[in-house]
Amino acid sequence: MNRRIYALPVLVLLAVFTIPCRAETAPASARQTLTGTVSCSARMNGMYLCRRSQTPQSCTLDCVSQGFNYVLSVDGQNAVLLQGNAEQLAKFAGGKAKVSGVAAPDGTRLEVVSVSNAK
Repeated sequence: MNRRIYALPVLVLLAVFTIPCRAETAPASARQTLTGTVSCSARMNGMYLCRRSQTPQSCTLDCVSQGFNYVLSVDGQNAVLLQGNAEQLAKFAGGKAKVSGVAAPDGTRLEVVSVSNAK
């Protein structure tokens, strides 16, 4: 019984310190840099319509505030789901950005490490 009591805090500490480091320690083959427009998942699927008075940035931020995810529209048709670094993504919402991160094996998700201006 005492071993279980001590094992739980150790497992929690391991989870806390290893999960944030996963993107930084990923193999180079899983890292990707993509350039496109930062939008939201609902807008890409046609589920969310912007008001005429909204800018692309305010529309994307409004959509994300409703619980939808950030996506990067790479070529206007294909979108990659962006996970993490919401504060950095918010700065580029509705605009062009260069996003670097760790790609999921299926290529549909990107765990964001950095976001910068698209040149």
